[in-house]
Amino acid sequence: MSSGLGADTKGKAGSCSIVAAMGDLKGVFRYKDARQVSIMGRDMRRWDEDGVSDPDASDYGEFVLKSGMARLPNDPALLVMYASFLIEVRKDGQGARTQLQLLQKASPSLLDNYNIFVAQQLAKQLRRDGDGLDLMGYVEYQRNYRSCVRVHKMALMAQRAFWNTLLRSDKIPFRDMRRSLALMAQTEARATASYRRALERYPNNGKLLKVYGRFLEYVRNEPWTASKYYAEALKQGTGESLLNMTRGQTGSDLAAAGTINEKVDGLVIINAQGVIMMVNAATITMFRYDKGELEGKNVSILMCVGPC
Repeated sequence: MSSGLGADTKGKAGSCSIVAAMGDLKGVFRYKDARQVSIMGRDMRRWDEDGVSDPDASDYGEFVLKSGMARLPNDPALLVMYASFLIEVRKDGQGARTQLQLLQKASPSLLDNYNIFVAQQLAKQLRRDGDGLDLMGYVEYQRNYRSCVRVHKMALMAQRAFWNTLLRSDKIPFRDMRRSLALMAQTEARATASYRRALERYPNNGKLLKVYGRFLEYVRNEPWTASKYYAEALKQGTGESLLNMTRGQTGSDLAAAGTINEKVDGLVIINAQGVIMMVNAATITMFRYDKGELEGKNVSILMCVGPC
């Protein structure tokens, strides 16, 4: 087919009939290099409000990638792009690993080897987040997780609206106060129910346990209960270190993180009230406490009283 038809295909990214009609992938467009394929496939970058890729745009993007691979077989850059597509869009870790195996046989350069490493880490993260689920199970898990995060944000926004109402002026109509309190209670109850449903299905998912801990700490103001979920999340595995569990902070707050060895250096994570949320094994050994004994106590328990 001519290049004009390829351009027409790009303009109709959501048309499944055009994609289905093109059986000869080599004749779709005369790609000169992987860069042209990348530019032509940019129309696939469409997401809904939950961050889910648009199905028609995803189909179009896969069609562009496959047509480019048919025209430029064993091109390292295209193999990496298709592997990343399978991981990020299709959630197909096995298919991505197949593409990476083909790439390793295509004499990859140093940069290609780095891209292989990054894609392999993404594939491992996909498997870890899915707790060994198949594709449909993983999609269902992601839907539940996004639902929890969405109502979690709604609860935080309701709290912000309440405090904005209090700080707006010295005189606040009782009607506005009651409306804000009702919205806070409603969104909190909705988020709690959503989290409970998700945790019933995925009780050992570290990522879900971690965000539920944040919900308990910052929305429901239950730091002691939150610390238990943080500890369980770390036990089950979240793909993060103890330092990364404190993600609300800026990079400058953790500027010294690169010099910390969590295996030998004691780490204590506290909330704004000074309550200990989590400690690592080195801290327990250093202060000679039993496991789980420090969580929920004030950090002052570790401070020296009088001359040290």
